[in-house]
Amino acid sequence: MTRELSTREITRLADLGEGTARSAASCARCGGRLPSTKHGVPRRDARYCSPACRSAATRELRAAARDDLAVAIGLLARALKALGLDPARPRRRPRE
Repeated sequence: MTRELSTREITRLADLGEGTARSAASCARCGGRLPSTKHGVPRRDARYCSPACRSAATRELRAAARDDLAVAIGLLARALKALGLDPARPRRRPRE
């Protein structure tokens, strides 16, 4: 399991030459280089290299959630059918 490096650790690594700040931080979607500050250190709140990557990651996440929802709805429909309930059939109110 890896952990995220703090800005101080990234700066220290870049200064020591034991690695580069660019290799320590990369885009969560494509692995590209993150935007950096004027000192060359990746912004600490950056997760994506561009707005396009952020949008694509959001679309992928939502598509996966839709797939999970479809599976859950299918399981629920089967459970209701096993109980003898039919949610597609409208309920009729008893006449008063």
